[in-house]
Amino acid sequence: MAKKTKKPDEVERDESVEQAQPDRRRHPRVYEDLPAETQLADGQTLKLPLQSLSLGGVRLGCSEDEMRRVKQEGYPALHGETVEVGLRVSLPTFDHAAEPLEATCRLVYTRRVTQQRYCLGMQFTDLKGRSREALMRYLLDAPPHA
Repeated sequence: MAKKTKKPDEVERDESVEQAQPDRRRHPRVYEDLPAETQLADGQTLKLPLQSLSLGGVRLGCSEDEMRRVKQEGYPALHGETVEVGLRVSLPTFDHAAEPLEATCRLVYTRRVTQQRYCLGMQFTDLKGRSREALMRYLLDAPPHA
């Protein structure tokens, strides 16, 4: 599911620079706390908390060790490649069922948020099956967040 592709896009962003710049997101973001499963290039699976999502991608929380595993210990960045992972999330519905979201995502940034916690910004590169429709329904039904 996960693969590496040649592109020197992966960046580690400086939090102070981001705070000084206006939000340039293309899609409105919904802040949630949902369990997500990521499949790494080596076939391993990590369960990480999904912190926010939009039509363009997701933000996941993780430890330093998990962040290093996703980044494959720096290999892609050192060799001009980006990291892609598989993502699975169950999106809750009003009738207490769940709609599956399955996607391939590209790691866009990593950011340290506390002494021991990081976040990973992931951009969707491929939404599988009916995942786009499920995501659009979920985002339209989600309550507004501050």
